[in-house]
Amino acid sequence: MTRNPSLHASSLNDHSVFVAHCDYGKKGFEALVDMAMTRGEVVSRIASADFGFEGVIRVDEYNVAEGWARDVTEDILREAGKWEDVQSIVTAQEAARAFPREMV
Repeated sequence: MTRNPSLHASSLNDHSVFVAHCDYGKKGFEALVDMAMTRGEVVSRIASADFGFEGVIRVDEYNVAEGWARDVTEDILREAGKWEDVQSIVTAQEAARAFPREMV
């Protein structure tokens, strides 16, 4: 029987884990997690719109060993050169929610 890696704080060697939240429009949402991915790899994959990373709208950073989590969306997306792209998507989504269309 295979075992999942432990998430106990001592097994994480005090490193951050990044979760990229993606919006694929009508296809839905997804949270991408890779326990071994570094901040630089996350930035690189977002910048190149690597498979699964083309719809990133939020990035969270977690450090279980130190007991904290934070929203690093703006920092990561600015590093990847995608901050303005996401801002236009979020603005469009907010506008759509503000003026809902009647269902026919």
